[in-house]
Amino acid sequence: MVRRGHYSIREIFNPRGMYGRWSGRGLLAYGVGFLSMLPFAEIGDLRGPGAAWVGGADLTMLIGLPVSAGVYLMACRSLDLTAERAAVAAADAGLEDGGAGGGVSDGGAPVSGTAPAR
Repeated sequence: MVRRGHYSIREIFNPRGMYGRWSGRGLLAYGVGFLSMLPFAEIGDLRGPGAAWVGGADLTMLIGLPVSAGVYLMACRSLDLTAERAAVAAADAGLEDGGAGGGVSDGGAPVSGTAPAR
């Protein structure tokens, strides 16, 4: 929903790339979502007020996932998608035509460093 499928294949696996190792926006959404689930959790003898209100039913995911998604979408409003799409195009140049580092042989199978076992 945020990037609408526009990702750099090379940069996803590069820890020093445009996406980095950890996304502050993602960590924020995870933390807020986790905290929003606690009142609805039932962990051993501990029962949150939300869980007690619904008779002990586990509603944590029904609460946490939409909250996390909403926080993430709000946090991503500051992304410059136009600049990111230009960076993605530059980083992935040559992948579509099988150019340098494309990783695909003439037969369309992934290139590996060893011959198949016989």
